[in-house]
Amino acid sequence: IATCTMELFVKDVTESYSISSKLFKSFDPIDYLTTSFSEGTYLGNFCFLVPREIIKKAGNWNESLLRNQDGEFFCRVVLCASKVIFVPSSIGYYRKGIVSSISSQMKFDSIQSALESYKLVENHVLSYENSQRTKSACADLYQRFIFFIYPKFPELIQKAESNVRRLGGSKQTVKGSRNFKFLSSLIGWKLARRVEVFFYSYGLNFMAHKTLFKSNSK
Repeated sequence: IATCTMELFVKDVTESYSISSKLFKSFDPIDYLTTSFSEGTYLGNFCFLVPREIIKKAGNWNESLLRNQDGEFFCRVVLCASKVIFVPSSIGYYRKGIVSSISSQMKFDSIQSALESYKLVENHVLSYENSQRTKSACADLYQRFIFFIYPKFPELIQKAESNVRRLGGSKQTVKGSRNFKFLSSLIGWKLARRVEVFFYSYGLNFMAHKTLFKSNSK
């Protein structure tokens, strides 16, 4: 299969801008997936050129999923390929900021379906190669899911944390603003995230609040 460069835009595609990605190169199938999971980077489904034979071999789109249908499907597609060949001269364009997009939904059913899709992805990958590196990559996938939804949906977080432990743990670190990272170093990322959510719930700008984080700006 072939992949291409991806550029982003908000309203006008003529104002697109390039991004850097560790996926912008050729890979063996399993290396592509482990890099994607551990780096938290993806290509849009429009960035893939896939022969019909591989689509048939990979199987149908999973219509039971409400979220990450494309991630689960293209995981199967990649694993059915012999090589992922990057074509830098081709460009796929992705529109950002669509409020009604599936990926922007934070309802329980949608988030639960995302977790289910990651379990399917884990099964696909470990069936292809059951090794420490693939287990670690799958653990990273669950860990970033936890970072994304916390502190919402504690029952789903508990399941994801159990999966991380089962796979041997993850070395992923939570990302955020300078203020968030500073507060995380003092009280831990989970409590820092709760403080961040509190700020946003009252319409306050957590990243720019200078009173609470005065010592961080020195």
